[in-house]
Formats: sequence, C-alpha cells, structure tokens
Amino acid sequence: MRSYDEVIAGAKAASDALNPHYLQMSNIVQAASGRPLTMPQQADFGSAHKAFREAVYRQARGGVDAVKLLDEAGADPERAVKAASDVLKTATSDRMTFPQNTPIRSHGSAHGEAGEVKALKSGDKLADRYGPSSFGLSDFVRAAVSGDWSRLPDDAGIKALSLADASGGYLVPAPLSAQVIDRVRNASRVQAAGAVLIPMESSSLRIARLATDPVPGWKVENALIAASDPAFEAVELKAKTLAARLVMSVELAEDSPAINDTIEVALAGSLAVELDRAALFGTGTPPQPRGLKNTTGVQTLSAGANGAAAGYAILSNAVQLLDSANATAPYGVIYSPRTAGTLDRLVDSTGQPLNPPDSFRSLERYVTAQVPNNLAQGTSTTASDAFVGDWSQFAIGMRTSIRIEATQVGSNESGLGFASLSVLVRAWMRCDFAVLQPSHFVVISGLI
Repeated sequence: MRSYDEVIAGAKAASDALNPHYLQMSNIVQAASGRPLTMPQQADFGSAHKAFREAVYRQARGGVDAVKLLDEAGADPERAVKAASDVLKTATSDRMTFPQNTPIRSHGSAHGEAGEVKALKSGDKLADRYGPSSFGLSDFVRAAVSGDWSRLPDDAGIKALSLADASGGYLVPAPLSAQVIDRVRNASRVQAAGAVLIPMESSSLRIARLATDPVPGWKVENALIAASDPAFEAVELKAKTLAARLVMSVELAEDSPAINDTIEVALAGSLAVELDRAALFGTGTPPQPRGLKNTTGVQTLSAGANGAAAGYAILSNAVQLLDSANATAPYGVIYSPRTAGTLDRLVDSTGQPLNPPDSFRSLERYVTAQVPNNLAQGTSTTASDAFVGDWSQFAIGMRTSIRIEATQVGSNESGLGFASLSVLVRAWMRCDFAVLQPSHFVVISGLI
C-alpha cells in the first residue's frame, strides 16, 4: 500500500508530464475558433495528441483505458481536447498511479520519466495489453492508399492519425501494431528460444542488470558480516529502425477481401528474419544494434584453428561452461540447418545412429537459416556458428508502434509503381537488444 505522500507525488509527476502537451492541443483548437484546422495546425495538433497519448500510457497504471478514450476522440480535435482534459483531471487525483509489481526497472527515457516496465516472455502476447484489433493490416493499407478512412470501423480511433504526419506516414493503431509485432515474434527463432520482449514507450530505455553476484559469508557472533554486495550496471536500449517493403497491385489492394493474413505474414516474416540475424550477429555499428556474438562478456568456444565437423562433444563443453557460470537450465541452442543435419546424421563405426549424451538431449534446439555456413575460420571459408545459453537473459527492446506508408507515386528499383498501377508499401519498427547476463551464453565458432 502506498502512502498518501507517494500518491500525491505520483499524481503531480503524471500531471507535469501531461500538461505541456494538453496546453499545446488546447491552444491550437482555441486559435482555430471553430474553423477547420490548417495543414500546419493539423500536423502540430497530431504531434501534441500523440505525445499526450504516449505520456498517459507511460505514467498511468490505468493507461490502456485512458489511451482508448483518447483514440476514440482523436478524429475530432475538440473532442480530443475534452478527452485529454478528463484524463488530466484523473491524473491529479489518487486514481492515476504508477505501475507496480513488474520485473524490470527502467531509469528514465527520452522524456526523462522513471517507472516500471513489464517484460514479456515467449508465450506472452503484446496484443493482450490492447485487446483484438477490429480490422486488419490490409484494411489499413487500403484506407491509406485511397484516403478513405470511412471504410474502417467507427471504433478504430485512427482518423486523427491522418492529420499527424505531413510526410504521408501513418502510425498503426496500438491493437493492430501489437498484433503485427506478435506475428514478428512468433516467426523469430530467438524469441521462440525464450528471449524476453521489453516494450519501449519511448526511443530509449535504461534497465539495470547484475554485473557481479553477491558473495555470502559465514558470520562470527557479534562480528561484522564479511560478505560482498552485488554490483549492478545500467544497460541502455536505444531503438534502431528495421524496415521492410512490398509491392501489390492496386486491384489487389482495393478488391481482395482475404489479403489481411497475407500482408501481415509477408511483412512479419521478412522483419523476423532480419531480427534474428541482427540479434545473433549485429555489429553494433549504426544503424545496426549489437548482437550476441559481438557482446562483451559472452563465453566462446572454438571447434579448431581451421574448424571441425559439428559433434556432441563441443556442445557438451558449452553446457559445462554455462553450468560453471551458474546459468539456469534448460538451455537453448540456435544453429544452422546444416549443423542440425550434421548432428542428426552422426553414426558409429557400424553405421548406427549415435546415442546423444544427456547434455544434448536436454537442449531446446532451434534452427534458422540466418546462421550462415560461409564464415571464415582459419583456412576454412565454410564454417558456421552455434549459440547456446539461457535465452531468458536476452532482451529485445521493442517500440510498441509500427509505421506504415503506402503510395502509388514513384517506383521501386524494378520500375513497379505509378507506371504499373502498383501500390508500394513500406513498414518499419524500432528495436534494440540487451544481453542481461553475458556469461550465460556461449558462442561456438568453426563448425564445418
């Protein structure tokens, strides 16, 4: 139970975060004096409305309901200001409190707030935070192409978004955005292995990770406790942009009633493929995030100066290293289809399949073509890697929004676009990675 002083402090912090955006929205509506907003006013109002909405979600324990209220009123600036006023009144009462009982502590963001962030495990759905979307991605793309937002359900709450971005981009509404992000997660092998997702409500997020474990000690009566404290360090997630695009005919975009899943699967699949590659091999050199292989403190094993055939022994050694680092089993391994096939075909001198050791049987195994077979290891140019570890210690920071642009103007490298009556669609999401316990992973190199 929080004290009265804590409630008041929380309410004041929420109010302070919301007031500047509310005043900007209110001043724009007052300046219009009942007339339709000009294009510059529309852009400014859309930006303020979006910032107010994001601040509500970050600050409010009941932020999902408040955000829904703002979205429903967003198509009408006067209604949006009235809804924001109601939310602001709630923010100054004891009904708006900071989130509690969530596992990962954030220390500020691009806007300087502090609060709790709930990490999502592999089986959790981001969409559960918002409820199901009442329309699909192709419905959204169709409306963006035609400019006719009236085709979408009345409760979509997105018409005001067409005012928010003069560049032609649209922020996909939260329920649909979460649905697409969940599709990306489902297609990612890193996520399937157990990586946690940390929703980022701003462009950066600082989380604390344990640098060194506490060391207990036996105590003599009336003597000081001779034990060491744990050391913590901050890890900053900074959202980096991952983009995908596709081309479809105008006829398909306008007429097909069953294309929703097709578009979502195509975009999610392509984004997930690159998400996996970067999570494992990302260089950390902008614009790429830093992947597991290039993270300081991750344990390594080599199959040999010039590489060697994949076998159970080196995987057993990796498990031993993890056990020695007090990592938490069960462990997962991610490797290439070739490595999986090599291990599957191991036989004894009589041609009978080898019986794998317990260490290998206990591994949760995941295969992805994003682990290449053309890496250099000494004189070999056909080597591959394998990644073994406790994947709950790998975090994916994900901005909880996807941006969509659709146009019939211009063309791509193949000349498809205006001349071919095609729709060019591009979508992008923003994410970053953090290894919470580097010693709980082993990167094996040189598998032939």
